[in-house]
Amino acid sequence: MEISREAILNKTHYGIKIYAYVLRQYYPDTTVLFVKGRDCGITRNPFNGGKETLRIHIDGVIATHKDTELKTFNGDVFDFAQYHFRITDEEELLLKINQELHLNLEVKEKNELDWLNNPDYTWYGYCSFFKAPVRNVFPTETMRLHQVFALITSDKYKKITEDLRAITDVKEARKFKANRFDYVTFSGTFEKRNDNNLLQHSNLLTIDFDHLDNLQELKAQLLN
Repeated sequence: MEISREAILNKTHYGIKIYAYVLRQYYPDTTVLFVKGRDCGITRNPFNGGKETLRIHIDGVIATHKDTELKTFNGDVFDFAQYHFRITDEEELLLKINQELHLNLEVKEKNELDWLNNPDYTWYGYCSFFKAPVRNVFPTETMRLHQVFALITSDKYKKITEDLRAITDVKEARKFKANRFDYVTFSGTFEKRNDNNLLQHSNLLTIDFDHLDNLQELKAQLLN
């Protein structure tokens, strides 16, 4: 059988064996899952400090999870495996699962130059989107970079941007911006906007240069 999502799910009881494998890496001396029908109840979540907040359930033909505390920590078994193996490329992830769980699925040989003709889906920068005001620390959704770019270049914030630029008082401008503008955390996704609540880093390098006087000169230097 050739390696694929469907083949892996078929050999791992909808993915339950993958959850069990990952959890055993963190809690080797305990029974990590109790399967009853299509439900596994609640078990410890290694990505939430080991708290018993992880609920695993078979949803249709695939096992899924959610955390009873971290409302944005949810997904299917492949998302969970991504957190553990720290692999974002799907093909590499499937190969890793096949290898670690000894599934013995057939790995298809492919032309090493095939990637030249294929779109690049190997990496996405995910960030959390927060609604104004800035004192709101809970995100409303997770976005990719192209979605953020589309928002910035649309007319959605045109009016309040013009209103902000019309304010000459520095303190009033800062107050207006804090109360009216939505914002994102380019460094990654967060359960709550706090260093201790980072869910996944975006692998982006963010640079703050608002404090510099000559931005055009900086732009030219960066482009060179």
